[in-house]
Amino acid sequence: ENIQLQARSISEPAVYNWYDMNDSLLYTGQNFSTTANQTQKYKLEIIAEKDGYKDYDEVTVRVKEFAIKKISPNPTHTDLTVEYDAANANSASVQIYNSNGVMLRTVSITSANVSVTINVSNYQQGSYSVALVCNGQIADVKTFLVN
Repeated sequence: ENIQLQARSISEPAVYNWYDMNDSLLYTGQNFSTTANQTQKYKLEIIAEKDGYKDYDEVTVRVKEFAIKKISPNPTHTDLTVEYDAANANSASVQIYNSNGVMLRTVSITSANVSVTINVSNYQQGSYSVALVCNGQIADVKTFLVN
């Protein structure tokens, strides 16, 4: 995933250094863009140019291993296509919940595929949730409307 890390200005000229957790300098500048494939920490070093005062901060970037990439169309009244990333999941399913949190349907999916289409034409108008369940845990949830 592409991520953008932004340091708040200290309102005076300063150097902003971004490091990985091995203390390797990754970037110098207030705003740092990178691609993260896994959850990782970054360290920010800020050095005031006027007096050399240094301060540090850390940020953890959490990358979801499993995710719902897109649901479409939204709103819908017939079919709902759920695009997902469940690669490396031992078991996976998509569950549909009504607005009261009652599970209406479970559809088994395979990690080898990237989408599933579910017929929702018999659902009443309203708001619903679709959950991606991987290895027995809810990994991601998105909302959709039936009109």
